[in-house]
Amino acid sequence: MTTNEKRNSLLVAVLGCAAVGLFAGCAGDETENLADAGGTPDAKSTGPVTLFDFATTSQGWYFNNWQEIADGGPSGQLNLASSAVTVTGARPTIEWDGVVGKPAGSLKIVVPFTGFDQTVITNVQFSPALDWTDKVVGLDIKIEPGFDALYTGGMQLLAQDQTWAGTWQWNNWPLDSEWQPYVLNMTMAPMQTDNVVQFGVKIDSGTSAGAAVDELGNPVFTPTTVTLHVDNVVVK
Repeated sequence: MTTNEKRNSLLVAVLGCAAVGLFAGCAGDETENLADAGGTPDAKSTGPVTLFDFATTSQGWYFNNWQEIADGGPSGQLNLASSAVTVTGARPTIEWDGVVGKPAGSLKIVVPFTGFDQTVITNVQFSPALDWTDKVVGLDIKIEPGFDALYTGGMQLLAQDQTWAGTWQWNNWPLDSEWQPYVLNMTMAPMQTDNVVQFGVKIDSGTSAGAAVDELGNPVFTPTTVTLHVDNVVVK
């Protein structure tokens, strides 16, 4: 991805709200709440900091609608949430779920994959930027029962700074429908970790490499819908 493409991926959607409005309440006695700290998003403060617990709302998370364009049309992975992409089925959805959570309350993402090389990115922006130097960002992810895990694809946690550089951590699909912990380690990040302006989760259907083929030798993709919940985004 070029510098301009990274810049576009960050700027195509603007939340239009201050960072203090994004932060959730405290998830436990040992976790500091940014809003309680006067609204200053400084993740270098003492102890773990809960950024989002999704207790009552989706807290400003949204679908990034950036789509790579070449020769006048979509190129590369198809972002199913982008208006630049024509889809044959339903669009992905993102909403707050007040029932499912750890505890109750989570961000719910539904992605109806119909082929290889499809993706969505759900993320949130920070203004002012956050300082994640030498920090580890953790969150919990749960996939609802009924998902027949793809032999390709998975999830990436991501963070970007004000130079549009990013850190990405790939994760395969979980093997069950229980809550699973995931982390993005910023201690080795090739970016300005004291200026994090975007954080999110990228969900991919994967590529056709190594896929099963039909009688003509064409890779076969079985349409499948992934229903995924995100909860308890903590920096420590």
